[in-house]
Amino acid sequence: MNLPPCGQIALTHVQSGLHLSELAKTRWNASVCSGVPLLSSEVEAIRAIVAYAREVLTVYGIEGDEEGPLDELRTLENLLLEEK
Repeated sequence: MNLPPCGQIALTHVQSGLHLSELAKTRWNASVCSGVPLLSSEVEAIRAIVAYAREVLTVYGIEGDEEGPLDELRTLENLLLEEK
């Protein structure tokens, strides 16, 4: 994936990465809160969303706080590894 190094298009991609990250976390949290396990197809869909979000956010780099978006994605990736 080739993202432009700067400009509005790059900013849009970063925002998309943040939105994808939130989408994946929201779906995971809904499963945890409801107690309904994820189907394997749902786990794979979340993994794909996380992978794309990571690819986009890696261009942006580490955010100022310790628990930035890349750390949150790493946590979710680890949780997904425990899923079947």
